[in-house]
Amino acid sequence: MKILGELKNIHPRKIVINALTYLGPKDIVLLSSGLYDTRWYVVRNIIHILRKIGDKRAVDFLLKTIKHVITV
Repeated sequence: MKILGELKNIHPRKIVINALTYLGPKDIVLLSSGLYDTRWYVVRNIIHILRKIGDKRAVDFLLKTIKHVITV
């Protein structure tokens, strides 16, 4: 996820997104930690990855993030 935040061009970013989509189901908790990144585009990409994975556990992480944003 660190690399995802550092890439400036869309093509390499898409490669990392595809890799995280493939690897993400192995550790959805770690992947979901990217929802708390301070960079909006990283959060957007993590949401996109979670949607592509389609794991129902992701809903819990998304709801926690929404509650965190609302209380801030």
